[in-house]
Amino acid sequence: MLSYLVKMIYKIHERIVGRNMRDERTIK
Repeated sequence: MLSYLVKMIYKIHERIVGRNMRDERTIK
């Protein structure tokens, strides 16, 4: 159960980080 939640959060976190990285590139 705990590992399942960690995987879900990791996937969501990866998406958010990816968006931020793209935004920073476009801004720079």
